[in-house]
Amino acid sequence: MRIHKNFINIQLFGIDYITCDECGVNFPDCGEFYCCENCYRSFCGECKEEAGLEFDTDEDGEPTRDVISCKYCRNEDFDDETLLEFALKKLNTTKEQLKEEIKVNE
Repeated sequence: MRIHKNFINIQLFGIDYITCDECGVNFPDCGEFYCCENCYRSFCGECKEEAGLEFDTDEDGEPTRDVISCKYCRNEDFDDETLLEFALKKLNTTKEQLKEEIKVNE
């Protein structure tokens, strides 16, 4: 099993806290939250719609709590790190070169 990089293993009376990959808020695992089974990103209950979660269905066609995909693993949206890497490649520069240019131009 793969543990997502944003999983914070702080235990207070048996409660773990997880960071939402959509809004960045830390939330307890005893409340409403969702974890994408495809890319292992975690989302708080408030970001359910924003994250574009797609749920598995039972034999009657009713949605379950099992998340089979989110907007990130379907490449409908990208996190800031992915966007930065792509932009740096398009600009033919590195993060370090960009930092130096910002220092010079401030």
